[in-house]
Amino acid sequence: MSFWGATVITSLVSTLPVVGRRLVIWLWGGYRVGSAALLLFFTAHYTLPIVILGLVAVHLVLLHRVGSHTQLGIVGGGGLVPFNPYYTMKDTTGISLLCFFSGVGLCYPWVFADTENWAEADPLSRPVHIQPE
Repeated sequence: MSFWGATVITSLVSTLPVVGRRLVIWLWGGYRVGSAALLLFFTAHYTLPIVILGLVAVHLVLLHRVGSHTQLGIVGGGGLVPFNPYYTMKDTTGISLLCFFSGVGLCYPWVFADTENWAEADPLSRPVHIQPE
């Protein structure tokens, strides 16, 4: 499935005028999606969320240190909303949900995934459920 997903999504770049076709060949690393392109996309899909999680952690530290301004300026002194209890409850709920879904995704990845995801990539045959209209 990742082979065909990468093929379809990166082929959308080919609609750009003048440079589209060359850009697709550059993304694929050849004239079709190969193992290098799949490895690149796989690496981006697990590295990017880690980077975003780091930025969220930095944001929470800064929010805890400085506080947050309310648009109306009616809560707290000087329009600042204190970190505790407002953001503490909000962040605790978000982190709990993140831990739950991460646990399910990491420990039981097959629960919400399609069985075609574990099939070997074959550029000569498409998955059975992908059919033209």
